[in-house]
Amino acid sequence: MKHKFTTMIMALAAMGALATQANAVTFDFQSNGSNMDLGTTSTFTVGGFSLTASGFLTNGTPTDLYAKFTL
Repeated sequence: MKHKFTTMIMALAAMGALATQANAVTFDFQSNGSNMDLGTTSTFTVGGFSLTASGFLTNGTPTDLYAKFTL
């Protein structure tokens, strides 16, 4: 009886883990412009998901972000 209960708990845990998987989202950091100053913060959005990037110096002072693209 104890073995059946353990097996049932493991099966339920595996089903829960599979149900919580998410799809990957790929952000293109050139979407707000290329070879330009983006300011201290810039928000990138893909498929309804947003990511806000902020620039900071090592001492914690805000600094501008730059989008750079070269071939």
